[in-house]
Amino acid sequence: MEALRHFLAGAASSKAARGSSGKTTDWLLFTELVIKTRRLLICDFQFVPKTEDGLVVELEPGEYRVEATGMDFDGDRRISGLRVIRPNSTATRGNRLGETWTDTATCSVCELDAVQKEWNSLGEEPAADKLMEEYERGEGCGIFRVTECASVIPYVSSGFGDGAFPVFELIQDGKRVGIEVEFISPNNGYPFGPTKPLSSSPQEEDRRRGLNEQMARLIANLKESKTGDAKLDREKAKEIFATHLSGLEQKALEPLAELRKHVQQTRRKAVPWFLKLSPAEAQPLAEEPVVKVRVEALLAAGFTPVGCFQMNLAQNSFMLVFVDAAGMYGTIHKAGPKAVFTVTVEYRDGRLVEFTESAAVTDRPPWASTVSKPDLAPVELIQLARQQTNSQEVAPATIYNVVGRIQESWHRHMTWRIDRGGRTAGELKTLFRIGDTPAGAEKLAMLRRDEAEKTLITWLREQSHLPFNVEDVLDWLVIVHDDLSPGQLASAYWCGTNDVRVRENEFEGINPRQTFADVIRRRGSKLQLVHRKSTGFAADFYLPTAPAAST
Repeated sequence: MEALRHFLAGAASSKAARGSSGKTTDWLLFTELVIKTRRLLICDFQFVPKTEDGLVVELEPGEYRVEATGMDFDGDRRISGLRVIRPNSTATRGNRLGETWTDTATCSVCELDAVQKEWNSLGEEPAADKLMEEYERGEGCGIFRVTECASVIPYVSSGFGDGAFPVFELIQDGKRVGIEVEFISPNNGYPFGPTKPLSSSPQEEDRRRGLNEQMARLIANLKESKTGDAKLDREKAKEIFATHLSGLEQKALEPLAELRKHVQQTRRKAVPWFLKLSPAEAQPLAEEPVVKVRVEALLAAGFTPVGCFQMNLAQNSFMLVFVDAAGMYGTIHKAGPKAVFTVTVEYRDGRLVEFTESAAVTDRPPWASTVSKPDLAPVELIQLARQQTNSQEVAPATIYNVVGRIQESWHRHMTWRIDRGGRTAGELKTLFRIGDTPAGAEKLAMLRRDEAEKTLITWLREQSHLPFNVEDVLDWLVIVHDDLSPGQLASAYWCGTNDVRVRENEFEGINPRQTFADVIRRRGSKLQLVHRKSTGFAADFYLPTAPAAST
């Protein structure tokens, strides 16, 4: 990996002669990968391990090298290819196996079955949060693991950015010994002009290039169609223009498929409004080392065990619950290989204080506070909680009411979060350390939209008497709120209608929800309002008046 980072930083030399596509490097060793179950997933790093968002290929079990190659465009260094190959192979390209795509300009490879198992063991939300933290490092390449001892997930920046990329098999002696992803073809020119760009948008450059080519064909067709008969020429020109516009519309629809995939993934991450703790077998879990040391600390401190419960947050999410004589309660949340220990105190006036070894969260309701001490041992955390608790003001938890207390606290917190539409832009900016740059502003807008999407889906799933099943319309539902920019409003409209003739500037206005409704009315009511959230963080929910065509 160091050789690749040196190249990206400008410290490694390029070997080939200068050409229109830049200087190229040798294949640089990135890391090693062991495949045990044949299936390799190639996908956008942000969508690991979702098979529907990538390409799955088969490779014989064994050891492989993950290698990358780059191109140097007068100082702008790009990763142009990624391959997974048997050691000491002298393979050549074979058939094209398909293509993979990214919308975060980062491509990854991993052993699918192992990573899926590790991901499910840790739990969807904590695993996704860890992956997001890794992505935010923005180092151009890296190696991610779901847990410390898990399978490697190598990832690299993909050529000039977002897009779809061909995947080829690598053949030696008639057998497949690897695969190669091509981000930049040797015939590709540099798309950004004579100087290194401050920010790159290869999709936009591709669309612009395609528009120029289509315009040239349009002009040529108009010239060739002329007969000298004015009436006949006008009719032919209309037909040619209609065909041209249809082609432009189809080209414009292509990126919407990628946006829909991103929105679908975001909505699937919505957590439940109501926490359910279902009794589960405690003994196997309590004997695991990461749990046992915390159980022993609680028992030594005089806490009484209440039970082990499976949580409805993820398939392998469990909680062990204990109470002590003073009325505080201790919990051990086990999701995958990690366990998080927390001592909670609830007061009669509704306040809640959590003493936890977990990192502090950025969005806490006014009645709740967190004392985050990841460096303290469990016994020390219990001592700290007792020292800082006024026992006379505690609303005592007992073995009979503590489970209900935990579920009520979750619902109370989620209600507060839903009412504000999730984390604010300021909280997200702090959490992900986003700078005051155009790229940072774009990323922040995306994160804020995704945050609102998750909380609004959580709210919608609990509404009664809806004229539709939420899960049935999840992919085509259009959600509009006042934190959306004109560009995001336009994208939402395009995704719901496939009507790409509507321009982004039509969605400019001081009231986004009203502006969106006005565009719908002017454009023939291709979307219908099916539900509305009027309290707290307000939002409108639309569905296509007629089913939108799949892209």
